[in-house]
Amino acid sequence: DNPELRRLSFAAIVFASAQLSLVVYLVAYMHEVAGLTLVVAGLAFAAAQTAGLANRFLLGGIAMASGRPRLVLSLLGFAMAAALAGAATLSPGWPTATVLLGAAILGSVAMSWNGLLFAEVVRTAGIRNAATATGAVSFVTFIGLATGPGTFGLLLALGHGYATGFLVFAALVAVAG
Repeated sequence: DNPELRRLSFAAIVFASAQLSLVVYLVAYMHEVAGLTLVVAGLAFAAAQTAGLANRFLLGGIAMASGRPRLVLSLLGFAMAAALAGAATLSPGWPTATVLLGAAILGSVAMSWNGLLFAEVVRTAGIRNAATATGAVSFVTFIGLATGPGTFGLLLALGHGYATGFLVFAALVAVAG
């Protein structure tokens, strides 16, 4: 019955679906589309994960220092949408360093939303309802985790290609942002 928690729940579903789709398909995308070896594509994935982990700390600090955590979360959503749209432009022949940097940028925004979002859930729900709210939002987050990669895979199976998948998720993430 809380509209702010509904919005955060929607963002959690969409962000989780985009994040796990990225986790599931990034190595294959880099190998099949950019022509990277599987080892280098795996390195790109490692760069994405490392950047996502590091950015969680940075975003938490920015959210605290600014006093505007919801704005930081919203801007993160827009940055994630832009990075996903940027990933859709990948093509063979890009320099490996550019691809690795792009993967790190994408990972830094697509894999760093969790702590910030759940801190906002707790703040919004209040201390008395924090456990119930975080449990409920965790539950709906798994809807995104369960449906995102399948949706991306369905787009691939229908012949739309990786770029379409990234653009679809970019649009959804922009709405959530």
